[in-house]
This record gives sequence, C-alpha cells and structure tokens, in this order.
Amino acid sequence: MRSHKVMILIIITIFFSVFIISCDKIEQITGKKDTKAIEKAEGSEEAASISVRKENIEAGSGVVMEDITLWSSLGEDRARVAVLSKGEAVELSGETDYRPTDKNKTYAYYKVKRSDGSEGWVHSYYVAPSSTVGVITKETDFYSAPAELISKGSLSAFTIIGISTEPEKSGKHKIYYFHNYGDWGQVESVWVSGNYSDRQDDLVFWAKYTEAKTKYQDDKKELYTALTEVLSDFQSKPVTADLVDSLNKELDELSQSLMAEPKTMENTETSSENSGQ
Repeated sequence: MRSHKVMILIIITIFFSVFIISCDKIEQITGKKDTKAIEKAEGSEEAASISVRKENIEAGSGVVMEDITLWSSLGEDRARVAVLSKGEAVELSGETDYRPTDKNKTYAYYKVKRSDGSEGWVHSYYVAPSSTVGVITKETDFYSAPAELISKGSLSAFTIIGISTEPEKSGKHKIYYFHNYGDWGQVESVWVSGNYSDRQDDLVFWAKYTEAKTKYQDDKKELYTALTEVLSDFQSKPVTADLVDSLNKELDELSQSLMAEPKTMENTETSSENSGQ
C-alpha cells in the first residue's frame, strides 16, 4: 500500500515538472505566459518547424497589413524582435522561407528590414509585397482583374492598403488589402479605379482615426467625442476631401445611434409600466 502511494506521488511530481517546463518554453518563445492570439493566427508554431524550401522573390518595399510579430530567425531558437504595426512600411530582402504545418500545408515567411535597421522574418499572409502604403478615401468597388467590369466587392473608407508598384492597366490600379475571414486572414490583391491616397497627411489622419476606433470601440459616446476631436485637429490640414466626408458620414451615423438609445430605453420602461398595469 505504501509503495502505491509513493508511485502516485512520483507520477504527480513528473506531471507537474513537465507542465512547468512546457510553460517556461512557451514564455521563452512568446515573451508572455499566455500566448498572444496574433502569434497563433500568424502560425508561430509553423515557424519553428524545419524549412522545406527557400526561394527569392522581388526585393523592394512592402507594407505590413496587420499587427504581426517580427522573428529573429525561423526555428526553435527564434526570438521576438518586435511587433510590426499595421500600415508600417518595410523593405523586403527577397528571401523567402517555407515552413510546413500539421495540416499538409506550407507557409511562406519573408525576411524584412524596418526603418530603424532591425531585421527579421514575418508571415507572408500579413505583408503586401512590392507596394507602398496607402488608404482608401471612400467606399470603392474592387475587381479581381483589370479588364473585369463586374466588381467582386467593395472596400470601405479608412481601409489601409498596399499600393502595388505595377503599372496601371485598363484604367485600374493593383492594390493589396487584408481580407479577414474571422479566425484567420491574409493579404489579397485586387484592382480598383481610384479612391485611395498615399499622401502623408491622409496617412496621419488614418492613424489618428484608427487609434480612436481601437481605444473606444466599446463606447459610442467616447468614440464620437474622440472622432470629433480628430476632425477638429485636422481642420486646417490638407486632408483629402473624401476622407473628411467619410468621417463626417460616420459621425452622423454615430450621432443618430446615440440619439436613438435613450428613446429605446424610454420605450422599454413605458412598455414595462403598461404591462404592470
């Protein structure tokens, strides 16, 4: 009986030892005990696998389309260099490394350099190659090919894009945008007739708009105030008129929504009183 108890204690000790070692390993890789969703989405586990092939793509400018981890290398000894920000411009070295997944797929990783000189590897799903940063100024239709006449969808104002360095074709320009499929997403290329900008004032305007949207996404009243301040701060700056109009439209919709909320509450209270009678 005593030997059984000893055996059980040994098994429990081994179990917790393995658990602690696993947690330490995760912390070394991610820098946090709780793995970030961003790293799960970008396939950080696949980055640690063995390379199946390498090839070169065209070197040049690129655009980060969603926040993503910059890895020092690809493999088990990799470390996080930084988290690149959505809309950040990077330089692609041309090196591409393919890593297998447990679902019989391979993911490509680009080697990139930031403006501060730091280098590393990023998942290709999150970077627009051969492009410069831009922003959609008002809702615009997009097409899967330049010669197509029927649109495949539309992009809303304030969507960050990568403007391809390819020349215009049939009056349309190739751009990249991040298509969010829910629990995952990837950069996709489409063609548009216009309604985008790469002007610095417009990009700063987009950045302030995005900051407000992210900070107050769960509070309509605070969001309305923050976006109104953004509009006021840029009143004297040469922001593209379409972007300003798009923000004014969004503010009108927010205002109507806020005005409707008290009425909804009053109607609910009145209904409850009537039902009580």
